[in-house]
Amino acid sequence: MVFQEESFASRWFPSIKKFSPRDSTQSVETSCSEERDLLSFLEAMEKGQVHEFTEDFVRPLRQSNKLHRYRVVRSVDRLQYRLYKDEKDQSFVMYAEVKLEAKEVLFFLYNPDDKDSLYDPERPAFEMAFNPSKTEWMLAHFLDSGNRYSPRLPGQDSTSQKREKEEVAFITHGRVQVGDGVNHCLDADVASRPELDDGNAQGNSIIETDQGRVVDHLITRQAVWNEDLQTLVLDFKGREVTPSAKNFQLASEGRPGRIVCQHGKIAKNTFGLDFRAPLSISQAFAMAISTLFWE
Repeated sequence: MVFQEESFASRWFPSIKKFSPRDSTQSVETSCSEERDLLSFLEAMEKGQVHEFTEDFVRPLRQSNKLHRYRVVRSVDRLQYRLYKDEKDQSFVMYAEVKLEAKEVLFFLYNPDDKDSLYDPERPAFEMAFNPSKTEWMLAHFLDSGNRYSPRLPGQDSTSQKREKEEVAFITHGRVQVGDGVNHCLDADVASRPELDDGNAQGNSIIETDQGRVVDHLITRQAVWNEDLQTLVLDFKGREVTPSAKNFQLASEGRPGRIVCQHGKIAKNTFGLDFRAPLSISQAFAMAISTLFWE
């Protein structure tokens, strides 16, 4: 018997939908331990250690003529990724961990290496699932992650609690023969809510009438074969990159000449990630991590 591989496309098209709804009829009680956690959370907020309001991570960046510069640092085993701003202070932005057996990537707003952070391995802010062939990737945002201490049922832990999710990106991979080389391709549909968009919708955007969300389709900018170097090359503006199968550039389908995202290897286990509207931080970071199997 032959089983057809599950595709995420049917979940994404023709409409972008929410799933895993919360049962609003259930009664809620807050335990004493949760109250203590809340006090700790408020104390951390006063110290400036909290950034739990995840809308900033799904909000498209403001329109700009320049790409915003970030840096992705991966672990030696390629299962942990940290996103930093590519500035003098190299401030931490997000952390992601790959779960190979579960075929998913979990995203957190806190660095597990920081002992003073509120990192909770059972409570990711985003999750990205991938299919067995690693060609389709679906990024979802936990809608209750803006409130770390959302109420739970008595005796219910964070792993068993149903959390409402919203799909915010659908990524597909492919391969194209270019000259004597093979170019990995990445196409993506990225979604945002109009109230978070700040007028960043592109000319090619599609308005999903069922939920009124804005969707942009991004396409790969193809590399060219360099006979002298005998390799595929791309022009990374403002970056000195080394050859890597994981290097890519994306543009909006409606404006193919305008790069909105570029990902290039700049050192061992370190990649430059530069992007702008219509992408959000979580979407760009997810696309970078989705190349982990490219060789």
